[in-house]
Amino acid sequence: MRRTHYIVAAPVAAFIAMTALLVWWKMPTDQQQNTAVQTTEIQSQADDATIASATIAASKTPNSDQQFVTGLENLPASLHDTEVDGGFELDADGNLIITNRIRQLFDYFLSAQGEESLATIVQRLRAYIHNTLTGDAAADAEQLLESYIGYLDDVAALDSSVTPGQPIDPAQLRAQKEQLAAIRAGRFDAVANEAFFAEEEAYDRYTLARLEVMQDENLSADERASRLAALENQLPPELQESMRDITRYQDLQTLTQEWQESDGNPASLQQMRENLVGREAAERLAKLDQERAQWQRRVDSWLREREAILSNTGVSEADKERQIDAARSRLFNEQEQIRIKSRE
Repeated sequence: MRRTHYIVAAPVAAFIAMTALLVWWKMPTDQQQNTAVQTTEIQSQADDATIASATIAASKTPNSDQQFVTGLENLPASLHDTEVDGGFELDADGNLIITNRIRQLFDYFLSAQGEESLATIVQRLRAYIHNTLTGDAAADAEQLLESYIGYLDDVAALDSSVTPGQPIDPAQLRAQKEQLAAIRAGRFDAVANEAFFAEEEAYDRYTLARLEVMQDENLSADERASRLAALENQLPPELQESMRDITRYQDLQTLTQEWQESDGNPASLQQMRENLVGREAAERLAKLDQERAQWQRRVDSWLREREAILSNTGVSEADKERQIDAARSRLFNEQEQIRIKSRE
């Protein structure tokens, strides 16, 4: 069994969760789902003695209760029956290649915080490094580990407060992104920074740009759709794949709601959909609209007929139920009857 773990650094988690849920949308038919957007205030807090330095120093003095050789001994319960995520790669000369898999490896072990102390986890990681690598490669991996722990410590010093229901301020998000970038640049060289954070920063830029498009009141629904599609195409291929369905669904719901509240012109709706998801998908959506409208007309007609039966005072309740069942069976197939009963 393979499981991917991510470090739970509160400000980073809050930032990602907040920027991922950029838009309010209305679910179709009778169900609604509201996404409360949040704002983030950024405030640096001075801390003379960093957790990172203390942790790394403590980890270099082995704890008598925990002696690791491979780093995999007596794993916490959350890591049982899982494969180690990430790993190390070497070039032909035995030098460590800096990739995102190293960060994944660190996050795999760090995800057990709460079950083990940070100092113990760092001991595990150091043992794993030296059991896997030798020489300069091991030294480079240890330096990356120290930089990563220091980075997480710096991020934890960022104060993040959120206010549900308040509109997101793009300027605040941009300021936080700049602070995170400055912290990373201070802890990692350009190669490590690119390997560890390039995908995350691409996602941040995308979500911030989406927010600015969605809040631009000068754009029509189809103009928004066109710009959102262009932004999606700028993402790295792996991010496009993972986000396409979610973001397009959200954008379709939001822009359709705007269209309903504005001109309601069918041609405008079709153009907006084509800009966002392409002509073929837009035509399928138009067909789905027709099917839904036809179904709604049948539902409305049936509910009127059912109400007429129920309001007939000259018929017993038992006879009314029999008439309703018979009429329902005549008008709807077996699967449709399940749906219509829920509407009744």
